[in-house]
Amino acid sequence: MFLAAVATAAAAVSCEETNSGYEGTNYIYLDSENNSLYDFDGANMQVTAMLTTALDEDLTLTLKMDNDTYVSLESDNITIPAGSLTTVFNIVVKDQLPEGTSSVNCTVSLDPATVLPEKVRLAADYTFTLHSSATPDLTEEQLAIISAYQEATGIDLTKYLGLVSVSTVYTASNPDSEIPLSPVTYSGQTMIVLSEKSKAGQPVLEMLNNPMGLQGALYAKLRSLTLDNPLWEPSEYAMSYSQLLEAIGWTSTSSETFSMTLDGIKPQTNKSVEFLADLSYYDEEYEEDVTMIKVPFEFYFSAFEREKELIAAGNIGPDVNPDWLFDATVDPDFLLNCENVSEDYYEYGNWVEAKASIAADKMVFTFCIYNYNDYDYSKVVATYTPNE
Repeated sequence: MFLAAVATAAAAVSCEETNSGYEGTNYIYLDSENNSLYDFDGANMQVTAMLTTALDEDLTLTLKMDNDTYVSLESDNITIPAGSLTTVFNIVVKDQLPEGTSSVNCTVSLDPATVLPEKVRLAADYTFTLHSSATPDLTEEQLAIISAYQEATGIDLTKYLGLVSVSTVYTASNPDSEIPLSPVTYSGQTMIVLSEKSKAGQPVLEMLNNPMGLQGALYAKLRSLTLDNPLWEPSEYAMSYSQLLEAIGWTSTSSETFSMTLDGIKPQTNKSVEFLADLSYYDEEYEEDVTMIKVPFEFYFSAFEREKELIAAGNIGPDVNPDWLFDATVDPDFLLNCENVSEDYYEYGNWVEAKASIAADKMVFTFCIYNYNDYDYSKVVATYTPNE
């Protein structure tokens, strides 16, 4: 969906003549569902190469990897067939990262020797992060916590540490209707470690990436609310949006990093799992207590980091422009998972009471989140399968 939106937007603003008659710049976009890859044996990442519009002849590209010590392209040469918009290629893991290295950034670019047809151009290099899949060594204290939990429940928590597979059924709210979108299943992996919050009698798990299998889905949602939102295009009535995007330099071709973590997951001896957090607060402007109970995801977004720097420097924002719109921000905390979910406020039917359980063969989380301006809650069922 994202790639289609990018192509549509590019066609609207900007090739060798194409079979559609379009004569603007024909951009080549490189993108993947997730810009993270782990270095375990056999791991790979599928990347899509997409044209703004199809060509009348095959387009062959020669790619290169800037850091090919640990990953490589399955094939340096890819071809987008005549009449087609896309092709896919794989990035494969060659070796594990050295001990003590948690991650490295890698970039796929066009080989300088590649000769492109007139008006065909690569929009931007593709950058992703290669993470170490090595599970941190457990201390004697941590081993004692895990051992005590296994003695009480029969469940070996070490099977849920490291890179763990997750299957997530996501039923998103329809932004334009109370009827939810059709459920979508995402398959992925999450790096899980024993949290520093663990203590005797209470193990605590922490998800270091892709918590609940939602990272890709929520980044797509963030984009749909901002960069890919038609309301954010330049207009005399809502200048704040386009001014913000221009100021922070976030475009359809800029290379950004979006990531999520989740701490405070507490397996109980009755085999339930606590994972919600009470983030309630007192609103000084309205002089009232605000209940805020939700899954406490923590977000990192590179474009928002630039926004914060510009606000702190006094370059953008309501302190500079009194007409600045309150929702002119790319802050993930403002746009994603932004409301209390302890009760069904909207009553359209997609709310579900949060619950989770752990067993020897699976750990299942059921909950909902609310994203900015949605009609209703989005429902999540994430199932983790332990390692052998």
